[in-house]
Amino acid sequence: LIDVTWLLHRPSSSDSPELPTEVKAQDGYAIRKITRDELAGLRAKGLIDPQGGDFHSEMSQTTTLVAAYQAERVVSFAWFANRSIEATRNYSRADHLGTSIEQRDGSAFVYNAWTDRDHRGKRLMASIVTWAIRNDVGESKSLATMIDWTNQKSIRAFERFGMRRIGLVIRMGLGRWQISLVPSAARKAGMEVAGAAPGVRLAVL
Repeated sequence: LIDVTWLLHRPSSSDSPELPTEVKAQDGYAIRKITRDELAGLRAKGLIDPQGGDFHSEMSQTTTLVAAYQAERVVSFAWFANRSIEATRNYSRADHLGTSIEQRDGSAFVYNAWTDRDHRGKRLMASIVTWAIRNDVGESKSLATMIDWTNQKSIRAFERFGMRRIGLVIRMGLGRWQISLVPSAARKAGMEVAGAAPGVRLAVL
C-alpha cells in the first residue's frame, strides 16, 4: 500500500563531480553494451542473471543495456531509458505503485541495476554509468534514478559518481485510489515525477 524511494539526480557533466576511473581489463572486467542478439545468446547459455526480468520486452529503441563482464559472464548490468521511464518499469516493492519520470532532452534514467553478490565492492556500477556517460548511451549527459529508501548500500554506490538525493517519492494507495508525494526539487532538475499516476499528486519540500 506504500512505496518510498529516493530520487537521485546527476546534472550534466559540466555541473557534476569528475567521473570515477573505469575498471580496466587488467582488473579482470570489461564494460560494453549488450545488443538484442547478444542478449539472446547470454540467456540461452545462462551467462546473465535472470533478475533483470523480461529482458526482451525491456529491449527497445529507447532503452540500452550496459554490462560488466568477467570473461564471458555478465556480473553487473544497468538499463538506461532515454529521457523517460514508464511506471510499469520503475517500481520498488509494488508494481501498481510504479513511478513515471519524464526528463528533458539529453538525459537518461537508470533502472533495474544489478551486481552479482561475489563482485560487489569492485566499483562495477560506477564503471557502467561512467562508460554510459562517456559513450553517450541513452543521451546520458544527465542521469536520474530511484532507489528504495532502505537500500543504503545502493544509494551510496550511486552517490560515489555524483548522483545526489533530491527528495523522497512517496506513493500510496491501490488501484485508482492513490496519492503521490513528489519532491518539488525535481521540477528544478527538469523532471516531471509521477505525472502519469492516478489520484492526487502533491509536490513537497
